Amino acid sequence: MEAIMMPVIVLGITGILMGLFLAYASKKFEVQVDPKVEAIMAILPGVNCGGCGYPGCAGYATGVVEEGVSMTLCAPGGPKVAQAIGDIMGVAVEMPVKKKPEKKKPAPKPAAVSSSAPAITAPKEFIEKNKKSLTSYKEAFDAKDEEKMTKLEELAKKVKKEDLLKYYEEIKSGMIIPDPNAPAAGAAVEAISAPKEFIEKNKKSLTSYKEAFDAKDEEKMTKLEELAKKVKKEDLLKYYEEIKSGKSVPDPATMGEAVKATVAMITATKEFVEKNKKSLTSYKEAFDTKDEEKMTKLEELAKKVKREDLLKCYEEIKSGKSVPDPATMTDAIPVVENSAEVKNEAKVQTVVSETAKEEQAANYCSVLGDGLCVPEHNEEIAKTLEKEV
Repeated sequence: MEAIMMPVIVLGITGILMGLFLAYASKKFEVQVDPKVEAIMAILPGVNCGGCGYPGCAGYATGVVEEGVSMTLCAPGGPKVAQAIGDIMGVAVEMPVKKKPEKKKPAPKPAAVSSSAPAITAPKEFIEKNKKSLTSYKEAFDAKDEEKMTKLEELAKKVKKEDLLKYYEEIKSGMIIPDPNAPAAGAAVEAISAPKEFIEKNKKSLTSYKEAFDAKDEEKMTKLEELAKKVKKEDLLKYYEEIKSGKSVPDPATMGEAVKATVAMITATKEFVEKNKKSLTSYKEAFDTKDEEKMTKLEELAKKVKREDLLKCYEEIKSGKSVPDPATMTDAIPVVENSAEVKNEAKVQTVVSETAKEEQAANYCSVLGDGLCVPEHNEEIAKTLEKEV
């Protein structure tokens, strides 16, 4: 029993002595904490985020009291905590006003150059080859970008482009770079040689091709050319080539009628043209567009109804003659070089036998499809014509 009690007593006495020593040390080495630090710590959110620049809320509270740091650094606490810290420190707190970032003012655009400003003296071919360099230098000059101008000048010196340096100097003097594709001032642009009637019919195609040529749209130009080849429009391809050479497409509304006046007319009478205007016009259109298939169909229809007079007019149209407007025709038969032919035609028109009149009455009785006159009594021919038209 004695062996057990002695160690217990020793341990108990040691514990008491150690406790007395720690109590004494705590009093002796006690660190005094400013009550303001404790008060500030009490109102801080306690998230220890480090947003204030200190390792935690305790560090920030100590910094405020001992180092005099700003009382508005606690982002989670905001203005309320800042105001409370100010009350503890006895100082009025003013929250900093966040200034909106100033919008950058756009750089002033270079002043527009007057259209009357002189152009640089470079030839068209030179401008086309060096357009990028000249334009870059002009933009740098307008923007007063000395650094870019210097770089471009040094580059020109490296490649020994004295002519380019010369035009740089002209740009510096205020001269402009002309458009190499623009026609010379005062120069009249030559128009394509197409007649007014053709331009009216093909205005959309011609205008589209001209726009593609001006925009250097090779793909669109090729498509339009291929389309013209498919429909066998050789005349359209001819005018495309004229546009490629720099010619313009005139406005048909401002074109004269001189072309029409010089075209010879077919030798048909006014009455004949009025009755067969649709057929004659259709054949003329097919001839102008080189539509051989349509021309053949019209000729076959005329042969079926035994219209030799119509076939004769078709042959005249093939020779280049035009179909007159019956409204502007007189009853007289047009004069042609072959007087014998005129006399024969006059006889045919003026001297008609009773049998011929009856035959004519049978033929000129109704109009079907393309305007061809067919006998009403011949139902079989009429039905055939209706199907083919």
